Amino acid sequence: IESLQDQERGRSGWVRGEAAKALGKIGERGGQEVAVALIGRLQDTEPEVRAEAAKALGAIKSNEAVPALRQLLNDGHVEVRQAANDSLNQIESK
Repeated sequence: IESLQDQERGRSGWVRGEAAKALGKIGERGGQEVAVALIGRLQDTEPEVRAEAAKALGAIKSNEAVPALRQLLNDGHVEVRQAANDSLNQIESK
């Protein structure tokens, strides 16, 4: 996980978004470290990264992410709001 995070620093939004997808695939096997890394990406400047991080958090059903995902419901980009809403629904259906 740390290696993935190191490689994405300073990279394009697309690379950071792909890294968020990869973290989501690691999922629960990565434990709390994955959730923390993805929650941090919800603050990224690129909407694609925020959306991918939100989707990944929903996929791993991270309860820790609920407050941050709720904040994204007011994001300026529809794809981010939709990803946050979908993820909250996934987490709540757990």
